[in-house]
Amino acid sequence: MRRPQFIARQASCPTGVLGTLLAKIMARKTAPENGEAIRILNLKPTNCVFEVGFGHGRTIAMAAKTASKGVVAGIDVSEPMVRMAQRYNRTLISSR
Repeated sequence: MRRPQFIARQASCPTGVLGTLLAKIMARKTAPENGEAIRILNLKPTNCVFEVGFGHGRTIAMAAKTASKGVVAGIDVSEPMVRMAQRYNRTLISSR
């Protein structure tokens, strides 16, 4: 498999150590755009949010902090990303 295809596959459904590393890089690189997306959504404390493909979990955490009295949920096809997001959001998850 050519390198660009491999990286694209890892970006769409991260697996293994490389997928976890790529997700950490993506979390940093996409933080400004993800923050802007949350700002544009103009979420209110009681809003309901469903994020498809939450990946590293940082953006869904921003949504949960803003929609603090609402419901925030998500889905991701990558089991490593689900585990990463669960670890990152363990405090938010346990407080619900």
